[in-house]
Amino acid sequence: MAARLAAVVIGSARPTRTLAWYRSRLGLPGDGGVLEAGPACVMITERPGTSRPGPEPTRLITNFSVADVLALESWLVQTGATWVRELEASPWGRIGTLLDPDGNYVQVIEDIRRTT
Repeated sequence: MAARLAAVVIGSARPTRTLAWYRSRLGLPGDGGVLEAGPACVMITERPGTSRPGPEPTRLITNFSVADVLALESWLVQTGATWVRELEASPWGRIGTLLDPDGNYVQVIEDIRRTT
């Protein structure tokens, strides 16, 4: 029996701020602390003691596939997103990495095989 990813849980000292960021920057819909992200969901929960970024932010990177990463990049730049890796071509498609408000790495990717 194969397991399926059901949710990614992100702990935050300020979950309301983090939820708003994922909703406004990535357009994730949802109610309460649960955001829809395809077949899995993103759950933002309050976790005291998470006020500083983790010591190894590359250990777990949340990756979101988008239809038009250039349009998303423009929006993210306008909203002051912090880029760790600016958008670039890779063997997997156009990809970039940014920080969420808690210092977690978030990647956005557009599969270039779908656009050629």
